[in-house]
Amino acid sequence: KVSYVSYNNFVFNLNLKEKNVANVNIPLKMEDVSLSEIVVTDTKPLIEKSTNTMRVITEGENKLPVYSDVKAKDLSTTFELNTKNTIPSDNSQHKVTIAVNKLPIEFSYTSIPKIIEKVYVKGKTANNNDYPLLAGEINIFVDNDFVNRSYLNTIVPTDTLELALGIDESIKCEKILKNRFVESRGLFGGSKQITYDYEIKITNNRKTEENITVFDQLPVAMNEKIKIELITPPEAEMKLNQNKELVWQLNLTPGEIKTVPLKFTVEYPNDVNVYGLE
Repeated sequence: KVSYVSYNNFVFNLNLKEKNVANVNIPLKMEDVSLSEIVVTDTKPLIEKSTNTMRVITEGENKLPVYSDVKAKDLSTTFELNTKNTIPSDNSQHKVTIAVNKLPIEFSYTSIPKIIEKVYVKGKTANNNDYPLLAGEINIFVDNDFVNRSYLNTIVPTDTLELALGIDESIKCEKILKNRFVESRGLFGGSKQITYDYEIKITNNRKTEENITVFDQLPVAMNEKIKIELITPPEAEMKLNQNKELVWQLNLTPGEIKTVPLKFTVEYPNDVNVYGLE
């Protein structure tokens, strides 16, 4: 006899010999299920005795309405809605506002012109609430314009949150090849040296002073016969990690244009093929 919730029972006979195995497909037909109306009533106490209850409101002159009470414990957080919401029974997801909060945000600008000549803006803020920001998919808007969709991991109180806010067209970053010089050394079994002379140009068209971080990278040799030397800026002024990354921290006033020189040489034997330099 086989039974399952919301399906008619199915009874059948099965004869098995010793140590034999039988696979049986059992068709189950759905049965009509009727449920009576259930009414749940509850009242909220006039006095909240818990000491870890807080009201979620937005600081400032114009107070926004309170949407929920938050009870933050060591291992859990409970949101109790104080407002009435109408949720249709249409088997679809519906959103309910739990809280509205304002967090101060710090903007930063980053560009990697070797890959794409665009400037990306990030936002960084700290969760100054007494409760965590729950994990889930988030939509990001800047000046009421949708810019990005991302996933938010749980941000505990005092932890920091970083958001990618897309491309800022007001700041330009270009990597320009000014010169490429090829030199041969030796007659027989000699080597070849290529000198690359770049210029990274950053333009701040915003009306405010901004700090921009620019990343670049020297070629990384996978053959010990290939030698790479940084000429400008000198290695004494630039710290290189194992990935040969270069980082500039630049401060630009409104309308200012800055250029950063980058010059290096690549030397390798004539019998070695080199790819991916440009």
